[in-house]
Formats: sequence, structure tokens, C-alpha cells
Amino acid sequence: MLVFKIWSIACVFFLVLAQPIYGQNVQLDSLQLALQQQTEKPERIELLRKICSRLAKSDTAICYSYLDSLKMLATVKTDLFISARALHATGVVYSDLNKYHLALEAFNSAIDILKTSNENSYRLAYASVIADLSLVYIHLGDFDHALVLLYEAESILYMSNDYVSLKKVYSRIGDCFMQLGQEEKSFTYARKTLCLADKINHPESEAGCYVDYANSLVYQSNFDSAAYYYSKALSVAQTIYSPSLMGIIYYNIAFMNSKKENYPEAIRNYRKSYTEACISKILFDQGDVLYKIGLNLYYSERFKEAISVLDSALHIADSLKSAILKRNIYDVLTFLEYERGNFKEAWNYQSKYIDEANKVYTDNTRMQINILQVKYETRKKEAELLRLGQLQAKQKGLIKLLVVVFVLLVLVGSLTIKIIRGKKVFAEQKLSLEKEKVLKLEKEKQLVATQAVLTGEELERRRLARDLHDGLGGMLSGIKLKLSNMKGDFVMDSDTRKNFENAIESLDASVKEMRRVAHNLMPEVLVKFGINEALSDFCTSINEAGNIKTEYRFYGTAKRIDQNYEVNIYRIAQELVNNALKHARASYILVQFVQENMRLSLAVEDNGKGFDPKNIDLSKGIGLNNIISRVKALNGNIDINSAPETGTGIEVEFIL
Repeated sequence: MLVFKIWSIACVFFLVLAQPIYGQNVQLDSLQLALQQQTEKPERIELLRKICSRLAKSDTAICYSYLDSLKMLATVKTDLFISARALHATGVVYSDLNKYHLALEAFNSAIDILKTSNENSYRLAYASVIADLSLVYIHLGDFDHALVLLYEAESILYMSNDYVSLKKVYSRIGDCFMQLGQEEKSFTYARKTLCLADKINHPESEAGCYVDYANSLVYQSNFDSAAYYYSKALSVAQTIYSPSLMGIIYYNIAFMNSKKENYPEAIRNYRKSYTEACISKILFDQGDVLYKIGLNLYYSERFKEAISVLDSALHIADSLKSAILKRNIYDVLTFLEYERGNFKEAWNYQSKYIDEANKVYTDNTRMQINILQVKYETRKKEAELLRLGQLQAKQKGLIKLLVVVFVLLVLVGSLTIKIIRGKKVFAEQKLSLEKEKVLKLEKEKQLVATQAVLTGEELERRRLARDLHDGLGGMLSGIKLKLSNMKGDFVMDSDTRKNFENAIESLDASVKEMRRVAHNLMPEVLVKFGINEALSDFCTSINEAGNIKTEYRFYGTAKRIDQNYEVNIYRIAQELVNNALKHARASYILVQFVQENMRLSLAVEDNGKGFDPKNIDLSKGIGLNNIISRVKALNGNIDINSAPETGTGIEVEFIL
């Protein structure tokens, strides 16, 4: 049983990530009708590509007839861009048919055309071609080559803001890293994909962003967050109702449930995926989902139901002549019959599994040979081009010799001009340096002003706290004592006595409130015992209020530091905790302080609703502005890590 679980985890990315760069799936009959009515070549190429990609999984004979029409458009010599697009589409179809050597030839022919121009349309088309070419190398297991192509496509698409295509490139890069066992890099690109969701004005691609990120969370066993993003994908998908997209989402939700060993829920979602696959009329997807249902029924030890479902999947696999699908089904049936005690049947299925596995291995080997053949032919062409280039170089040698004399004459004139321009550039550089010095002095001036404001503010706080505590506090305490002594010297009726006592209680509450205000202005524990004790006392006071659990942790060696650092770190901690209390809706706050010989670090984390740091409006956030001002005044660094529904962590660091 463990074998199947591991295999499922290794393969699930291909269902979502290994999709071509082109657009949505639609019903085959509507595509064929649109093709009959369409006369424009670019639109006909796209329609033919979609029809062929649909038929590649169900009826290859008809697929090849449409592919011939597509190849005819690739021979158009009057419009090289149309020819390149047709070759690109041809490569995609051959890739869908697993004819990777033919796909390589078509893709490379398209690349040769698109490299002849630097126009933006040619560059975008080139990026799209190499992105789909990478899929061939992914299928062949050459992930390093695929990554080289994908990185180049990424750089072009990123500069052009083509977020739909960029999303698919990010997905494939993440898939390559997952296949190479570099999971952290794969998760990084999943997060990049999620960041594109708000930028993409394309519902299917937006849903795909959520699915990719949810898949990465499943691999990290973060099932609750994964379920959240799957539900977001479903919400988007339901607005456009694409059966293939809905099928993919339900498929991945089922996979997550299977990984959680919640097999009934996994089976329920696989059945939903099967319904969508039937609507899409994609036989391979139907067979694959039935195989998954049978696998989870086997995990649930519902053997009879599993056999019935797997027989249906096997019927589809036979009709498609899919060695991969049959291999997987026979593998399950082998273990299933073994556990039922039908050892003869298990042996028969094991033999069939080996036969199909050998076919898959033979097909892959044949593909690799075809790839090597194409590479060999390509290198032969490159060698011939190199030889011709060397011959042309010799012929041009004489011309170059004649040009040298002219160039020498030009150089003399150019040198004179360069000297003049050099003096001008030097003067401009000198002026630029002077401007930089002025800007630096302005920044230093602002920093000094900020430090002065903060120092003055703290001095005023300390003075007010002292005046309140020693002056007004002492006076109020004296008044309370006198009133308490007077209480026994007068004869009062019950109402008057009650009012008198209420007045004393109000006076007592005023004294306590005055002391609290004085403590907030300048905590006595900070002045007497230092930052560590002050932070601990502050967190304890939050806990005693009973609103939220606040934990304080200290690391390092506790000792007194410069009072300027102590006061500012305490104020920053106050502001960060107050922000969490007011805005985060958190149930837990962690305050950590690290004190080392040459470094101080304060970190405040909460499990609240979080936010997007990119959307912070500093013009409205007075509290955050105060924190940043204090950090800059002490030449410190601030790092904000947060995302919606994931909590917030803010770290401030000072180098002494």
C-alpha cells in the first residue's frame, strides 16, 4: 500500500503543471464548428491546435488529419510569423501525442524563425515556444535543460507583464525543482505563482495559481491552508465553469484527502473529478480518475468495489492503448488480489504489470534515441554552418585589411572627440558626486533631527511621569489621607456618609489612574532594572488584563545597555503589541528579545489575521511610522513578514 502512496505523491504535479501555454479547453464540437466558420490564419491555427490536443487523448487517427492542416499552414512563406505560430502549435500537438522527437523539430524550426526579429511580438512568441519546448524535456527527465529554457522565458514574460503565461512558467519551474528533490525551491515558485493571482485578469489562470499553491501546502502537510486555497480555486472556476479545470481541482482535493488517509472523502472528490472528465470527453482523464478511485477503495479494503472500478478503468486504458495507465491498474490489482489470498490472480496481474512496465520503458528508450538523433542532426548542421562561416571569414579578411586604414583615420578623429567628451563627462561626474554628498548630508541632518525629536520626547515623558508621580500623586494621596481622618470627626447621616465614602473611592481610583499614566509615560522598572525586566513586566501586565495570551522570551546575557536603546526598544515593543491587540484579532502574542555583545534583536509575532506588507499605507499608519522612525534613528533594520490569514512577524535589529 505504501508503494502506491509514494507513487501518487511523486506524480500529482503533472496533472496541473504540465499543461501547454495555450488557453482554455472547450467542447470539441464547438471547436470544429468555429473552425469551419473561421478564415483568418492566426485564429485557425489556434483552433486546430485545440482540436488536435483534445483528440490526442481520444482519437489519434482523426487528430493526425487535423494535424496535416496545421502543418500546411506552417509552410506559408509569405508570412514568417504565421509560419512560426503554426510550427509552434505543431510542436505542442506532437508533444501531446508523445512524439517528442517530432515536437523538438517543430519547436526548433519555430525558434529559428522567431530569432530573426527583435520585435516585441516575436520575443513574446519566442518565450511561449521555449516554455512549451521545456515541457518536452520535462517529460524526458532532462530537468536541467528544461530549467534553462524556463528561466529565459521567465525573464521575457516578466518584463512584458504577461502574467498568464508567466504563471505557467512558474508552475513548470516549481515542478522541475520538485522532480529534482529541491522542495524548498519548488515551494518558493509556488508562492510566486500565488502572488500572480491578483494580477491575472484570467479566471482559469487565477484558479490555477490557487491550485498550485495549495498543492505545495499539501506537500508540507499544511492541509487546512491547502483546503482554503482549493476552495478559492473552486469559487473562481465556478464562475466560468470549465469541466477540465473543475476536474483538476477536485482531483487535487481528493489527493489531499488521500494523503490525510481520509479515503471516503478522497473517493467522493475523485467521483466529482470523474463527472467533470466525462463532460470534457477526455478518455485518459476518465481512466486515470477511475484508477485513483479504485486505488482508494483498495486502501479502504473495499476490494469488490475496487475491482469493479479498476475493470472500468482497464477497459478505457485498453481502448487508448495506454501502457502507463494499464501498468498502474495492474499494479493495484496485483496487491489487491494478493491481500484477498488469490495468489494465482495476483501472479497473473504481476506478469501483466511487468509487460506494461517494459512497454513504458521501451517507449521512453525510443524517445531518448529520437532525441539524441535530433541533437546529432542539429550539431551536424551547426558544424556545417561553422565551416561556411570560416570560409566567409577568410573572404572578408581582405576587405577588413582595406578597412583598417580608414578606421585608423577615423580613430584619430574619434580620439580627439573622446578627449573633449571625457572632460565633459568628468565635470558631470564631479557634479553628480557633489549632489550625492548634499543628499547624504540632508539624510544625516534628517537623522539627527529625528534623534533629537525622539530624545526630547522621552525627556518630556520622563519629566511628566516624575511630576505626576511625585507632585500630583503625592498631593492626591495627602488629600485622601486627610479626608479619611476627617471621616471620624463628623457626625453624618447615612446618605452623606455614603457620598463621602464614594468621594474617597473616586479619589483613590484617580490616584491609581494617575500612576498608570505615569508608568506608561516612563516605566519605573525600565529606569531601575533595564530593558529585559521592563519587557517582561509589560507582557505580564497584558496577560493580567486577560484579553490575550502574551508570552515573553529572553535569549542572551541580561545587562544594562545605553538608555537610548532601552527606551526606544521598549517603545517599539509597546507599539507592536498594541497594534496586534487593536488590529490583528490574535489569540496569542510572542515577544522575543535577544541581547548579545554586539547585537540587539526584538521580534513580535502573533497568530492573527495578517496583512499584505505591499499594501501598507505609511501615510495613514502613524504607529508604524513611529516604529520606522525609531529604528532609523538608531541605524537599525526592520523586517516585516506577513500574509493574509497567516499571522504577522516583525523583527527589529540593532548592531551596537
